[in-house]
Amino acid sequence: MTLPNFFVVGVPKAGTTSIYHYLAQHPQVYMSPVKEPRFFIVEGMQDPGRLFPWAERLVTDLTDYQGLFAGVGAETALGEASPTYFRSEEAAQRIHHLIPDAKIVVSLRHPVDRAFSHFSHALRDGQERCRDFRALFCRDLDDGPSGGAAGRPQALRYSWYGFYADSFERYFSLFGRPRIKIVLFDDFVREPVGTMREIYGFIGVDDRFTPDVLVKHNVSGIPRSRLLHRALRPRTPFSRALKRLLPDEWLSRVRARLVESNLAPMRLEPELRSELAQVYRDDLKRVERLTGLDLSQWSGPA
Repeated sequence: MTLPNFFVVGVPKAGTTSIYHYLAQHPQVYMSPVKEPRFFIVEGMQDPGRLFPWAERLVTDLTDYQGLFAGVGAETALGEASPTYFRSEEAAQRIHHLIPDAKIVVSLRHPVDRAFSHFSHALRDGQERCRDFRALFCRDLDDGPSGGAAGRPQALRYSWYGFYADSFERYFSLFGRPRIKIVLFDDFVREPVGTMREIYGFIGVDDRFTPDVLVKHNVSGIPRSRLLHRALRPRTPFSRALKRLLPDEWLSRVRARLVESNLAPMRLEPELRSELAQVYRDDLKRVERLTGLDLSQWSGPA
């Protein structure tokens, strides 16, 4: 079986899409052509869309999952990126059962900033209609991981994804600390090339490679033109036309640049950020004890 030997498991809205594309640029790295197959969450499900209703493609069958890696040639590091794996107990266990020696990459972001970016992303794509971020944040806390009585999709559980400690305990227990690389989103934004070189070294490929990091992928914000934003979605006539005109290595960059230029950023008020950050205070202390990270910069203002 040809299967991945490393995973980018999360967290959502912490640079994982850009990490995926910068990994794919490396000649010794093969990334699944489906960026988020979520196989280790939805394996065997008859109706996986109830969890991820807006997913481009979900892979539920092992044979189909292997097929994502049918194009592997001389590459030595084979990976996929499904950011929802980090909070999933089933995913961690299933990955370990099938690929116990896998290496795991985790990108962390200040949990309130992460939640607000997640919320902005849902507004961007028309998945969320309510614009009261505080109300939605608190509702998700009350609903818990089940999503509430209405079964709120995981894609709209903004505050839930910001609790990291339990997930670290799970992944450390299964894979061991040396097989897990933790990236802080702030470091990635400040030094993207240096951060990527650390990841290249961790997965065992040439860390002297310099990726093109000028394009940011999957940026959040409110579209200035809804028409253009919809046209840039995958599998639209406009996107198909771009695919015919551009080689694959350029297509994602051009689309990402067009999406980013069409977005107006949203602003999280510092007072609200400080208020909501108290929700995560004890969890982040546990994360510091588990990982040895210094997250004191997250306790101050943005």
